[in-house]
Amino acid sequence: MHLYKINSENYLVRNVFALQFDAEAAMPKQMEATITKALTRRAKPEVVSLVLFGSMARGTKIRASSDLDLLVVLPSKESLKALEPKLEQLKEALFRRFHVPLSPYVQTLPELRQKHHRKLPLIGEILKDGRTIYGKDVKELLA
Repeated sequence: MHLYKINSENYLVRNVFALQFDAEAAMPKQMEATITKALTRRAKPEVVSLVLFGSMARGTKIRASSDLDLLVVLPSKESLKALEPKLEQLKEALFRRFHVPLSPYVQTLPELRQKHHRKLPLIGEILKDGRTIYGKDVKELLA
């Protein structure tokens, strides 16, 4: 096994790698902004809440192949038809820009409340680790 150490005083390390590390650190916020803008711009359909969950929300993304889990809460089933094209465009944009696959979990508010009442493990995970990036906090919605 070989161990290497980066020379932090090296010109390339200071001026090239540092930029790469800064850009990588900014990626989560950039992804959140991309998601929020794509799904809430010209708010048709109205989005009640956007919640990141899973490994990226916990900050434990281990593999480069990890996806981005996103709960999208809509007021009604009618909203879903209008949202589908936006979701497809967003999936393509996120993958093209960040090389991260989006895994949306789209629920109406009544469906989400019903699944919470039935104690679905996924809903428990979302409540525990989820991070609201737009709209109402999911804990408030299910209280």
